Amino acid sequence: MIVKINPLKDVPVIQMSETCSLERLCYDETGKTYTLNRLTGKKGDGAPLHSHPHRQIDYVISGQGEFQIGEEKMILKAGDTVTIEPNVPHTFTRFDEETVFLEFFTPVREDFIP
Repeated sequence: MIVKINPLKDVPVIQMSETCSLERLCYDETGKTYTLNRLTGKKGDGAPLHSHPHRQIDYVISGQGEFQIGEEKMILKAGDTVTIEPNVPHTFTRFDEETVFLEFFTPVREDFIP
């Protein structure tokens, strides 16, 4: 069994926009099974509705915001988890306060691998 430790202090911060940053926590280096990111969105920020061919699971660590899946909108707050099936449009439409969340993708998000 191979154990790989990836200390957060060593993970580079990638600016996705002026108000949203991403940290690539880990991913399957074979390029097949998963990607795990930590994102931070600033109060008032949001993102356009988008979709991709990956199943996505988001877990809100802190903060809260309005999340949209298809036509349905809901408030997600610290401790909430949401699962988005492949190819379903979704986004955080706005953050009500600074919000930190994990996003897990399967299979791997090739566009998030360095």
